[in-house]
Amino acid sequence: MKVLSLLMATILWGYVIWETNPAISPTINNVPVQILNAESIEEKGLIILDPQDYTVNVKVQGKKKDAGNIKASDIRVTADLDGYGEGEAVLELNVTTPENISVVEVVPDKIVLNIDRIVESEKEVRVEPDGALPADAELSSMTPDAETVTVKGASTLVANVAYVSASIPTDSMIDGENTQTVQLVPVDSQGVQVDGVSVSPASIEVATVVYYTKTVPLITEVVGEPAEGKTADVIARENITVRGRRNTIRNLTEVRGIVDISGMAESGEVPVRLELADGVSLAHGEADVFASVIINDENPQESGGDEGEQ
Repeated sequence: MKVLSLLMATILWGYVIWETNPAISPTINNVPVQILNAESIEEKGLIILDPQDYTVNVKVQGKKKDAGNIKASDIRVTADLDGYGEGEAVLELNVTTPENISVVEVVPDKIVLNIDRIVESEKEVRVEPDGALPADAELSSMTPDAETVTVKGASTLVANVAYVSASIPTDSMIDGENTQTVQLVPVDSQGVQVDGVSVSPASIEVATVVYYTKTVPLITEVVGEPAEGKTADVIARENITVRGRRNTIRNLTEVRGIVDISGMAESGEVPVRLELADGVSLAHGEADVFASVIINDENPQESGGDEGEQ
């Protein structure tokens, strides 16, 4: 009897609801907003700054049979850009609902867009290595095939672009000369990517030169003679760091240098003429090599002496 009573009560409640069909006011969340006539501002050389997918919450009212199952896709919300220019645009919303459904409230009831001018600007290309090379490797040069490129977009965003970065992973660099295609990224003064702008061209070719380094003994040979009546002491460095292709310097055991002291009468620094093999040069940070030459008198006279015998 209890189960039968519950069943009868449920049937009766459903019948009353169906017959009376009360009004309800559900809120439909995240209804998309369609922007109309966006092409009208593009024709004026304008663009929406920071565009996004706008949504609103719509509270509707209607009979339960009509409003009980309404979905976001059943509601159309539009905002018209026609007639707007540069600056802040406050757009009224137009809401269309199914038959027998009325709109109670829209939150937010307006959307605000910022409209900016489209500009182009030449920006510097900076080639930057990404990562570290092996300890015995040296990046000699990175040369892009373009020093500047064109950045296009909203004037506010383009103004934020400090330069365009061409980042090359060091693990993609090979021994000697190499050229590879690198994508360009617009960044601000802190190196953070600036979104919403385009770069033309989108990529460039960058030529890199990687050498390997090696420190070897410097064998110094002194040639020539100092000025007449003079002797010379030559002090030269013991080691030197050179660079070249890996195979070129792998078997390199020493570098020979020549110090010419011909005719020297005073002490000084003399350049060391290095005898470097083909494809070998001084490593980065190595300056021209000099030797210290100290000139002495060959037979220095003693000062003072006896007065002589009577």
